[in-house]
Amino acid sequence: MGRMANWPSKHKIVGDVRGKGLMIGVEIIRDQKSKERAHDFRESIVDRAFEKGSYCWAREKIDPYRAAIDD
Repeated sequence: MGRMANWPSKHKIVGDVRGKGLMIGVEIIRDQKSKERAHDFRESIVDRAFEKGSYCWAREKIDPYRAAIDD
């Protein structure tokens, strides 16, 4: 996560970066001051990452899989 630690100061749409190892979360926001979440930006980023062969999920997309595993 070292290279990503400065993303909140480098990218206006990044509110926070946290995690450990391969489990990293990046909070996508509309504005640094209000920290309002930017779901539309996030979806666009997820779509672009998928097109490039990256694997990333938003919390809402994981819930059905978590439910299946819990059953």
